[in-house]
Amino acid sequence: MSPIERTLLVNQFQLLLATAEEEHDRHEYERAIAIFENGWEYLYDDVLASPAMPREDGVLTLSILQMYRCLQLSVSHFNHEHDLADRVFFPGFDGNQEARFRAFANWYCRPGGNERFGLFQDLEVLEPGTTIGDLGESLDLNSHSPRLDSYRRMLAELGDVKPDNLLFGQLSDSGVRAVLDAAYLDD
Repeated sequence: MSPIERTLLVNQFQLLLATAEEEHDRHEYERAIAIFENGWEYLYDDVLASPAMPREDGVLTLSILQMYRCLQLSVSHFNHEHDLADRVFFPGFDGNQEARFRAFANWYCRPGGNERFGLFQDLEVLEPGTTIGDLGESLDLNSHSPRLDSYRRMLAELGDVKPDNLLFGQLSDSGVRAVLDAAYLDD
């Protein structure tokens, strides 16, 4: 980061400090000022926003959500006592190793985020019977264990799911089972 960029950031944080009402905010702004005034690069990431999420990761996140929507819609057309009903909820992303996917999914699906047309409001998440709409602002799609590899295998089994394609054909019982079972296959 150039000295000019650091100076601009210092000036921005000084403006924020001058208008801060909360002691916690004042402390954070003073800390940021010290970091950039002194050029402590090691601490820049503590203050600056996360690096941009690559477009392909955003597409993957939405494809995974769409896949679970497709699985749930398919199962909803089966017998109500169907044994797959408790297996098609979306477990989320790991909060440690898949944090950017989790953060994007949380934001995208949260009311007031970018969630379009209420597409995922009825998506069952974290446990059977709990929907995104039920969770509202307290939505946190944390699976507490890594899932991306499983999701990629499931997507490969399902085919290339496009996040903007709102119309899906219905999967059969065996199709839903094949997608779910792909999660447990070895790479």
